[in-house]
Amino acid sequence: MRFELTPFNRNCSDEELLQNVRDVAAALKKSSITIAEYTAHGRFHPSTLINRFSGWSKTLELAGLEIARFNGGVSPDLALIDLQEVASRLGKKTLTQDEYRAHGRWSTSPLVHHYGTWLKALRAAGLQESRSYRVPDEVLFANLQQVWEALGRQPKYSEIAKPLSDYAAGTYAQRFGSWRAALEAFVAAATSQNEALEEQMPVDPSPAAQKPIPVRRTSRAIGWSLRYRVLSRDRFRCVLCGAAPALQPGVVLHVDHTIPWSKGGETVLENLRATCDRCNIGKSDLTLEK
Repeated sequence: MRFELTPFNRNCSDEELLQNVRDVAAALKKSSITIAEYTAHGRFHPSTLINRFSGWSKTLELAGLEIARFNGGVSPDLALIDLQEVASRLGKKTLTQDEYRAHGRWSTSPLVHHYGTWLKALRAAGLQESRSYRVPDEVLFANLQQVWEALGRQPKYSEIAKPLSDYAAGTYAQRFGSWRAALEAFVAAATSQNEALEEQMPVDPSPAAQKPIPVRRTSRAIGWSLRYRVLSRDRFRCVLCGAAPALQPGVVLHVDHTIPWSKGGETVLENLRATCDRCNIGKSDLTLEK
């Protein structure tokens, strides 16, 4: 498995995008469809259409469908009440915009336009701010890597949700400007070189030395970028038993030190390997040779 991006939808023609909207409407036997309905049944993510045609209503108009005026005349107060009801129904103290779009009566537009931002709308509703607020890029990348590995392929926007993902797809789109930009940033970071972590462990050059004298050059912690490189090199399989998450659901891969850290092993690519949780637990701090 490799982290490679699929062809971008930017290359699709206007007619190809609009035809898919018509196909979804025909399959649902409706003269108009909502964003949530298209998200569930469409080939592309709604943001692709919204950005291309300057809005969902314009997309429906160009596709020859009726315009769903579900936001027409909706007051901010009424939308705020619905936001609170959705949170109560889902048993949650906070909601992402994607969660509200999926379960709410309207889109997020009345709330965002009135309060300025989604976070301010959450505060007005007495809800907590999304816990993904100001999450470091590295944490978002690590989460995306776990989702990618679990699926064995590039994840879709609609798949970035619980229980598979700890963060909503909207978090990535807001942070990096779009979902595609988030994927591109992740792949670039995941494949970047980390020379500092690959420095070889210096040894005592003296002929009289019986054993290498370890000099700590790296941290014991394995960064997410280095972890990806180890898993990619080992083809996302346990090097001891061959177990792979893509072939055996439930298998969890770890990256651990071949020469244990407790015995002088460094955190470098050559001293790391992919093992399943079962083999890793059974290995304890034994070296591969043992």
